[in-house]
Amino acid sequence: MAEGGVRSWAGEAACGLGLAATGLALAVLARRMELFEDGVPGPGMTPLLLGIALGVLGLGIAAAAVVRGAPHRIVVFDRDSAIAVGLLFVAVVAFEGVGYVPSTFLFLLSSFVLIGRERWWPASLVAASATLLTWALFVKALGVPLPAGIIGLP
Repeated sequence: MAEGGVRSWAGEAACGLGLAATGLALAVLARRMELFEDGVPGPGMTPLLLGIALGVLGLGIAAAAVVRGAPHRIVVFDRDSAIAVGLLFVAVVAFEGVGYVPSTFLFLLSSFVLIGRERWWPASLVAASATLLTWALFVKALGVPLPAGIIGLP
């Protein structure tokens, strides 16, 4: 592959350990919430179980990568990775002020065009559909409020 990359098993192991650390942090933070309320699972139970599952799966990924020990090399951070991180940062910053619908639509559209190298017209249709479907799912079906932002969708 590219010169200067890392061995693929090392990259996979690092990602697995990162997932395991994230799961551990989630489980530890979930312990601050109530695990049981009146004998039934409380609000901290789901994050605790998800954190444990993420930690175990992350360790499994890391162990499998070390055992497999694939010899080829991979590029860890390239142009597409940099664009993805930048777009995600912009979307997170814009989420509250701009709102869910415009920030998600623009994030998806720019991801499809810049990273996926799709044509802008079909990408805009998919981005609009995905944004509106997820908005309807959360706001209308589940009753979860999302930031209205500049367009004022409830």
